[in-house]
Amino acid sequence: MIFFASFALADSSGVVQSWWLGHWGRAYLGHSPSEVDVPFYLTTYGVIVVSGMIVYSAGFAVYVFGSIRASRKIHNMLLDAILGTTLRWLDSTPIGRIVSRFTQDIRNVDG
Repeated sequence: MIFFASFALADSSGVVQSWWLGHWGRAYLGHSPSEVDVPFYLTTYGVIVVSGMIVYSAGFAVYVFGSIRASRKIHNMLLDAILGTTLRWLDSTPIGRIVSRFTQDIRNVDG
C-alpha cells in the first residue's frame, strides 16, 4: 500500500507542477514583470519538485527492499524444501541437477 500510495503521490506531483507553472504564468497577466514575486514562485516550484522526488525515491526504496525480502523468503523456503527431502531422493538425484534447478528457480523469482 505504501508503494502504490507513494507512486500515486509522485505522479500527482507532476500534475501539481504543471498547475503551478500555469498559475505562475497567469501572475504576469495584467501586471508588469517587475511586479511578480519570482523568488516565491520559484521556491514553491522547487519545493514541489523536490518533494515529488523524495516521495518517488521512498516508494522505490519500499519496492526494492520488499523485493529483497520476498526473494530471501522464497529462497529460504526453497532451500528448506530441498534440504528437507528424503535421503533416498538426494542419493538418486545428481547434485548438479539439484543446483541447476535451484539456481534456475531463484533466477526466475529474482527476474
